[in-house]
Amino acid sequence: MRSSPRLTNVFYAFKGSAAREKTGERDGDDEGQLGSAHEAQLEDNVTKALVNTLVHAERSVPERFLALAGVPPLAASDSRAAGSPHIHFAMQRSINGDDPVPAQPRRVLLGIVPHGQVRRRAPAGSRPASRNERRPDAWIWGSDFAVLIEAKVVGALDAEQWRDHRECLRSGCVEPVAEKEVSWLDVHDALSPLRADSVLSEKSRWLLGQFLEYLSLEGLMGFTGIMKEVFDYFFEPGDEDTRVAVKRTIKSFADELQTQVERINPWYSGHWVGNLNRTDDHCWVAFGPQAPRRSAPRGGRGDPAFKYSAHVTVSVTSGGVEVFINIEVKSAMDRLRKALAAQRPLLLERMRALRSTGSAPTAIGRDRFEIRLADREQVQVSKYRDIPVATTSLDYLFDERVGEATTANLFRSIGAIRRPYVTILTTISRKDVGAAQRSGPSGIVERVAGIVAQLDPIVRLINELS
Repeated sequence: MRSSPRLTNVFYAFKGSAAREKTGERDGDDEGQLGSAHEAQLEDNVTKALVNTLVHAERSVPERFLALAGVPPLAASDSRAAGSPHIHFAMQRSINGDDPVPAQPRRVLLGIVPHGQVRRRAPAGSRPASRNERRPDAWIWGSDFAVLIEAKVVGALDAEQWRDHRECLRSGCVEPVAEKEVSWLDVHDALSPLRADSVLSEKSRWLLGQFLEYLSLEGLMGFTGIMKEVFDYFFEPGDEDTRVAVKRTIKSFADELQTQVERINPWYSGHWVGNLNRTDDHCWVAFGPQAPRRSAPRGGRGDPAFKYSAHVTVSVTSGGVEVFINIEVKSAMDRLRKALAAQRPLLLERMRALRSTGSAPTAIGRDRFEIRLADREQVQVSKYRDIPVATTSLDYLFDERVGEATTANLFRSIGAIRRPYVTILTTISRKDVGAAQRSGPSGIVERVAGIVAQLDPIVRLINELS
């Protein structure tokens, strides 16, 4: 049995629930954020992993990293190599006026941030104050260069902190300070080809591989695909670290989807990632306007506006990825009933377009859609249990033999049930998810976006009847 990479990776540190309780930090699952203490510790750990990789690997590894920072390659005759007296590393070294490190003729201020955060700035006051704000995360310097590294594992660089580092590097020097900002994905892509370098020793290749794997385990490279571990979690939930990793994968998946979905229809102006509790068998992402509904209770934030309309939801389960139109609350259901009353022929025409390729109901198409109806029973305030009523393939809904009767019964049931819950859904099996990702993680993003484009005409029609 293959061990979990989090267990075998030398840099990864488990942050179980006991550690969070000890520090008084929540894991921040609901918002996809880390607690401040956890964030600071992870930032230190990732920076230390980078420095240790550069220190203990052979010369070509730190050279490649310095090239990413804009420092030219070292001359072949130059003995400045990792571990030699001519290149130095330090972590969390304070800057003061007497420090010789920033006085090198070539000075670079290098920021490293998560994927998607390059050239952004965190708003003032968005991070907790720290007495170490002016202390860089790391330094690399030699006889004629100095690189100050400010690393982030969550969000963007802090504008005030970046300015302070720049001013300290400029202090007492005439030469300008070069500024460079890259993502952890850029670091990964710059160093990854060296793993195939036969010149590197086995130790260096292994150490580099461990570091690159660690970046992925901490979710610093953005969306890297939906892997087997994610699907397996919903079948048999793992430990706390696995839960956090699964939620992080789904959040990064949603971030990648957002651009394409919003391009299909600007109405999908944001997304909301649902909670992931230990007992959940799925995790969903809903797309639509995120501003609270105007009629939110006094003093309350209120649910986001999309919930009160027909909207698209993507859900990851043990069996694959479900993509569906979600019509769940009364105002959204009232719109569907209006569409059935006033625009039934047009609604049926748009639903017919979702049929699988081929004329027979048994034809196998790229995406097979079905419509599900449930009776929503209230258990507690704002908590419901869905009792399945009917599931019908859209192929049979328009079949010449049974389509007319099936359609009549389905629509009659929607009108008769007090709290109906309707979805129009297709499922991408985990096998098909893997096939879509063979050429890269963008494959599943494009596949899901294509399904949203098929569903969107129905969403538009229902929501226009407000």
